[in-house]
Amino acid sequence: SADTLHIRREAQTGPPQVGEYSLAYPRAKEREEALNFEWSGLDSADFALRSVQLGSSTRHGVFLPAPASVVFDVTVPTGARLDMDAVVLPPELQDGRSSDGAVLSIELEDGSGWKTIDQVSLKVGDWDKVGVDLPDVAGGKAQLRFSAEGGEADLFDYVFLAEPTLYVPTAAPRRVLMVFIDTLRPDHMGFYGYERDTTPKLDSWAEKAHVFENARSVAPWTLPSARAAFSGHQPEAWGAVSTVQEILAGAGWATGAFVGNIYLSSNFDMSGGWSHHSVINWPVAKIQVREVERFLKRNKDRDAVAMLHLMDMHLPYEEPFRYRNIWAGKAPAGLHDRALRGSILKAEKKESEAVRSWLKARYDQNLRYLDDTLSKLFEDLGEEVPVVIFSDHGE
Repeated sequence: SADTLHIRREAQTGPPQVGEYSLAYPRAKEREEALNFEWSGLDSADFALRSVQLGSSTRHGVFLPAPASVVFDVTVPTGARLDMDAVVLPPELQDGRSSDGAVLSIELEDGSGWKTIDQVSLKVGDWDKVGVDLPDVAGGKAQLRFSAEGGEADLFDYVFLAEPTLYVPTAAPRRVLMVFIDTLRPDHMGFYGYERDTTPKLDSWAEKAHVFENARSVAPWTLPSARAAFSGHQPEAWGAVSTVQEILAGAGWATGAFVGNIYLSSNFDMSGGWSHHSVINWPVAKIQVREVERFLKRNKDRDAVAMLHLMDMHLPYEEPFRYRNIWAGKAPAGLHDRALRGSILKAEKKESEAVRSWLKARYDQNLRYLDDTLSKLFEDLGEEVPVVIFSDHGE
């Protein structure tokens, strides 16, 4: 799992002895070396400007292992604000030692000498939101310097600044919500003609929407179809063409993706263009919605696009308890509420029609759960926010 390794042992009594097992994980060693300039094999720019993963999130920004500093030539518009999240990254290889914290200094040079405009103490593993209004600069041209200094130990002081952004706040920022529902079939939705009342609230929403009746996926699984959806090209072109998130990020938008499928993770080169990219393996919808709401709140004075990815329509179906008996009833022999593919195929050999009927009902109950969850989110966002609902493949 995310933080547990299970090992099947030979039949023995008692726990393993100390040193009986050892784990070799070369990727962790590579990642640790990448945090040290001399071992990384990178030039200064690629070393400083990078992506990092902390917990479930991949963030893009500036890496400053203290003591270090970086200077940017910037144009400072009237009323400008600087915003970022900052943290001291924990080391990849845990041996009991850790940083004792670091200090981030932000300085501005406008032709009259360097001036400190903010100074923040940072802790290991705890994101600190850093925001400061910048003074007006005659002519607008200036230099901006970020400096990181370690604590007394000066050890593992891996300072990272996520998405440092210079912008002019607006009282009416634009919003776009992309709702990516994994494994959703159109023929189980009311506004596509389904007989069950699976999407009553989305049906009402769709009355004012453009509903596409001839949409096709390029593949029956997530990775290639998602690459085609975000790029507008065949999946083989990934990496050589622009994506919708890259285009919006280039225009100054905050871009956040909150996904629940490993194929949409940075492991598969899917985090590019998203300033905040979070992966939680197989979350329920309410968790993902909460993440999106936090992202939009954090960017309350900036244009922002959020991509909400939902796994509720994918086996194993795990709709909340109050949705469990809308249509499904008792599970057929050999199955239980959390049915996995293997047990389903085995049970289907004995009671094909009963198993299929029960599975479709479970699928529909998850869709009814999403109908309630999404309609509440749409209501909170307001009718002026453009919303796109799409899927990668059916079930």
